[in-house]
Parts: sequence; structure tokens; C-alpha cells
Amino acid sequence: MSSHNMLQVPAAATVATAQATGPRTAESPCLPPRTGAASIIQAVPQLLDPGQELFVSDHGWRCIPVSVKPDLGELISTLLKSKASSTEKRYKREILKFIDYCNFSGVRPVPPFPVTFLVAYLFKVYKRSSSYASLVMTHAALKWFHSFSLSSGANPLDNSICHNLLEAARRDKPVSVKKAPISAEIIKSIIDKFAGPSASLKDVRVACICSLGYAGFFRYDELSNIAPEHLGFFPDHLRVFVPRAKNNIYREG
Repeated sequence: MSSHNMLQVPAAATVATAQATGPRTAESPCLPPRTGAASIIQAVPQLLDPGQELFVSDHGWRCIPVSVKPDLGELISTLLKSKASSTEKRYKREILKFIDYCNFSGVRPVPPFPVTFLVAYLFKVYKRSSSYASLVMTHAALKWFHSFSLSSGANPLDNSICHNLLEAARRDKPVSVKKAPISAEIIKSIIDKFAGPSASLKDVRVACICSLGYAGFFRYDELSNIAPEHLGFFPDHLRVFVPRAKNNIYREG
């Protein structure tokens, strides 16, 4: 099943009575209880169904003539593609954890959520995480989740108390030590090893890729998409056309 297909679940809302050993859990009409195995990317179109309170509370869609009104399910599925697939997967995992927390707490997992509830969850992540990056990822994922809400108010994740908690984590939690950057001496040693007089075409290619990537500050995925026709040689410089880059989402080069 495609990651952008809508989750097929019963339309009627249900409320589960807590077992003797656990708390009372409110279940969304669009999500099965304890949605740990379900995909939020499948569930979001149902959570934002026109019949749900998110759309009922926003009268903008009602005012649009039927002749020009888009299919809202298709629109939401399209909006889900606003993030790169790798980012989407990471955000999806964090949102699923939050939905489990909502179900456990008896809160319907439909944004927007109260700032106090979000802060309570972020603080829980803060106490359990061992790094600053964990809280940053959770905050970013929930902020994206809230971007699908039709509420005209500010995103609750932009509240100053959320940013203060992020700042506290940045100061308190250990930050991953980044590897030392590649230096010109390292590139020179690669060229000396792979581009000598007896070097094969494969060896020269390795030296060329390394020196080109260093000079142009290219990521690997950018380098791997560069073909011979993308190179232009001039007396005083080399022109490189990058067909695909992380900061060039519209493929304009």
C-alpha cells in the first residue's frame, strides 16, 4: 500500500473503557487504538477529513463553490509530499510516538493541541532522551503535524516555552561531536595516490570526484548525479551544472 493512501477505518467514533490495570483511553474515529503499527502518513488524510472538527470549525471550505472546491483528501495527500521522503519517514516515527501518548492520555490525536499538552510531551522526551537532537527532531515533527491544521492561529510549537525547552536541552544534553572536515592536505594525498603516472582510469576517477567534491562543497548525492555533459571547461575555470541538490528542490540546477 502506498504511503500516501488513506487509512481505511470505521467512521463512527468510539471510546474505550480502561482496563483495571490501565488508564482510560480516548480513541480517534480515524485511528485504531494504540496506533503504533499504523502509518501517520496514511492516517492524516482521515484525521483531516471534511467531516472532522478541524474542517467543521473552519468555515472557509464551506464558502468555496462546489464547482471549484478541490477534493480535500487528494489535497491533503499531496501536501504530505512537502517533505523529502527521508525526512517524512523520521517525522512519521516521531508523530506515531506522540499519537500513542495521546491515546494513552485520553486525548484525541487531532491537531491543534493545547500548548500545555505539547510541553508536557516535549518535557517527557527531554527527560528520557540522551541527546539534544532527539528533542529537536520531536519538536520539528510535531510542528509539521500541526501545519496540516486549518486553524488560523499560530502554530503552538512556536510558543516561547517550547523554544525555551529546546534551548535548555541544547545547553544540558550532550551534542554529538562532528568529524573533522576534510582538509586540502587530505585531498592532495588522495591525488598523489590515485592520479600518478601509472594510474588507471578508475583511479583517476576517484581522484577527480574527491577533488571536485572538495572544491565545490558538493554532497555525495550531488556528485553522483553529475554527468560529463554537466561539466564545462574554460581557460580560467570549470563550470559545473548540478542537476539535483538538496537546496534545489525544483530541479533548476
